[in-house]
Amino acid sequence: MRPLFVLVFCLFLAGFSFSQDISVSFVDNPERPLEIENPASGKTLLLFAPEFSGKNRTYACKAYECDSRTLQVLRTGPENNIYARGESTAPVRMRVLCRVARGADYYFAIENAGACQLYRVSGADLQLEKVDSVMLRPKEHVIKGIADAGQMYILSSWKKKKKRSLMLYRLGPGGRMESRPVKLPLKSDKVIDELFNRNFYPAVVEYGMEREPRNASLPVKMFATPGKIRITFDDGVVGSDNTGTIAAMLKIVVIDLAKDSLYLERHYYADRLLFNPVEEGRSSYIFENRLFQLYFNDEMLLLRVRDLESGQSLYKYSIAAGDSLRGLANSPILVPGRGLFGIEREQLTTRELLRRFARFKPFLQVRRDGERLLLCLGGYDRTDLPLYVPFAQPIPGLTLGVVFDLSYERSFAFYSVLDAAALTPLNIFYQKPLYSVYSDKMETLQNPKDQALYRIGGRFYLGYFDKSSKHYRFREVGVESR
Repeated sequence: MRPLFVLVFCLFLAGFSFSQDISVSFVDNPERPLEIENPASGKTLLLFAPEFSGKNRTYACKAYECDSRTLQVLRTGPENNIYARGESTAPVRMRVLCRVARGADYYFAIENAGACQLYRVSGADLQLEKVDSVMLRPKEHVIKGIADAGQMYILSSWKKKKKRSLMLYRLGPGGRMESRPVKLPLKSDKVIDELFNRNFYPAVVEYGMEREPRNASLPVKMFATPGKIRITFDDGVVGSDNTGTIAAMLKIVVIDLAKDSLYLERHYYADRLLFNPVEEGRSSYIFENRLFQLYFNDEMLLLRVRDLESGQSLYKYSIAAGDSLRGLANSPILVPGRGLFGIEREQLTTRELLRRFARFKPFLQVRRDGERLLLCLGGYDRTDLPLYVPFAQPIPGLTLGVVFDLSYERSFAFYSVLDAAALTPLNIFYQKPLYSVYSDKMETLQNPKDQALYRIGGRFYLGYFDKSSKHYRFREVGVESR
């Protein structure tokens, strides 16, 4: 019987997935936990607090330090409080800007009522304290925060009539915030001007994550790269190549952290293609010092990989409308049809895919799966429909009714897989992309709350709050390949 037992035990291990339940009974309505991973120590901090809303000024919170590999809780900190600034009658507006681990400590920054507040959770006893607070200038706009390699950066802009300036806040050597002005180029550009728009909020991209289609399809994204912060603009920027031919062009605002200066990079998506914004789609992504670009129109689709610093093309794959999709997709391409009840249908020809792709906001995102690069291509669409419902006719010819706003979302995604070192296509099949697996698992849960996709210790988790048991539950999700 011993060989049979060993076989059964091995099969159990092969199907095992990591999970963890954390009791958060100290608060009635918790927000999604703030997750701060420390790669050096192999530990991850999960900070739970209530939702920052209403007129409450005191928010109880508690920190849990976990093993990043298993999410097993190693230590639980004492109950602390986060205090909101502002008048007691005004609604609370608090925004977490960024978070980072440095040494044994964990830091995060919050924007609240005209100030950037820096908090630290001590690695010694998991005690929370506010270590610094920087008052913003009148009319100063905090754009976004981002973290990389033990450092956090917060970018803000200020504009008054013709005067304008950029400021970069960072975590100083003593655990306090320091600020440095960013030198602007003498010659401006439309995308540089966008930085001074008070409604400018680029989507911050975290390494190795696959974001939901709605966020992934946003045209302006912010990346942390070694020594630099880059903001990519995919939204309708057009360039000319001195021959009169108009082509799609990507513009990247680059902030050099060593020189505290800003400059602009330009990269074509494709070679001398006519610009047709109706039938054209493009998206870009920065990963491991490489620039990935997706471009398509009604005649062709192009994937390109460039060296981020030199712009040199390292890989190019293109298919025309009449070509086979074989070689592009490493997972099924299931695109929903039109309308509220649009049925998913697998796209079997390139011409059909290009026609359907043009009806969505495209996206491209990249992550590693061992020695493979997973290029996740897809699209997102949201439709808002006013629905009129008549309910009375008091007099002939006059009908009274109400109008409801009916909205629905559609999205699709598929993988294209490259060898990470050689940048050559691989013949590997994935059943579906990661976020599709996450969405499928979400549908099996009953009334989940504050759900999110997490990447901790190289694994992905579905996290959600179970209100009946007052536990925040983590369930591992992953993709299957063969």
